[in-house]
This record gives sequence, structure tokens and C-alpha cells, in this order.
Amino acid sequence: MYIKVYNFNKLKFFKKVKILNYKKIKNKYLIYYYFRKFFFNKRLSIANTKNKSQIKGSNRKICKQKGLGVARKGNIKNPLFRGGGIIFGPKNRKYNIKINKKIINISYKIILNNKIKKNYIIIIKNIISNKINLKFVLKFLNKFFYLNEKFLFIINKKNYNFFIFLKNIKNIKVITYNNVNIFLLKKYKYIIIDKLYLFKKIYN
Repeated sequence: MYIKVYNFNKLKFFKKVKILNYKKIKNKYLIYYYFRKFFFNKRLSIANTKNKSQIKGSNRKICKQKGLGVARKGNIKNPLFRGGGIIFGPKNRKYNIKINKKIINISYKIILNNKIKKNYIIIIKNIISNKINLKFVLKFLNKFFYLNEKFLFIINKKNYNFFIFLKNIKNIKVITYNNVNIFLLKKYKYIIIDKLYLFKKIYN
């Protein structure tokens, strides 16, 4: 399989690069495990109720057990009274799930393989900071793609500040290599990567 490299500065197609470690992977259900982990780890349980033993207050019995002609009553922390403990209320819990690194790595390869097949991954080179502005980037995207599509820019840390202005555009997201995850790779149609070695880091 090949991946396209574009000369960003000159707005030209540069060459095709062969991917040496390309392998067909059949276990596509592994992506499900990654997404399950991704969304479960984001989940927070905020509600936390107190039971009878956690509430502060007197343990004195409100009234005597017999002789008054009313129901038996314990202390003021009883769940039957206002301000008392809650019997079956929600509790804080951790929803974190762990999966093997091997599953994560294979999931990355499955997503990237599908993108490579459809020519949705693009490498850009020769980025000159003086030339980078909104008009120039949109000109580049308009020349080779449709502007209505979703674009994910994975940028090297050195060049990240030159592309921050793209965050204002609805269909474009800019991240550094450290913030890449499978959810973003799946969400955005086109993935534009600054320099080939960044792609190799993600793929391998």
C-alpha cells in the first residue's frame, strides 16, 4: 500500500511512499473494545448519597419502644425521617476499563489501513511558517479536497502554533502527535499529518 505526500509550500503533489509494515487485519471487532474503554473512562459518577451510618447526628432513640400507640422509632438518622439516610441511593464508582496494549495497537492499524485504502491519509512536507495563514491553508484544501469534509491535522510540536488559527473553522481540528486517539481518527474523514515520521510513529 502507498500513501500520498504533498508539498505544502508549493501546493503540489510530491510522491507516493510505500508502507513497509502494512498487514491486512481481520479482527475488526477489536475497535469495539477500544471505544468501550474510551467512553467508559470518560464517564464520571457525580451523585453520591449518604446512608444511615454516614450521617452526623444523635443516636438517641426518639421515643420509647412501647406504650405510646405509635410506630416504633429509632434515632433521627433513620431513613424514614426527613434528613435521614438514603437506603438505595446512587454511590460513586469507577467505570475505568483496562485493555491490552496489543489490542490498542491493532485497533490503530485497522483504522489507518481503511483510511490508506481510500486515500484519506495525507502527508505534508516543506512547511514554511511565514506562508501559513488561513487563506493559504484553505487554498491547499480546496485544491485537492472538498472543503465540506472533516479534516484532522496532526502537527509536530514545533509547527503546532502556526496552525492554531484553524481551530476557528468548524470542520477542522488541530492536534499534536501526543493527543492522537482512535476516536478522532474515526470521526474525521481526512487525516493530514505533518511529516512522514509522525505517521510511522502512529502506525507502528
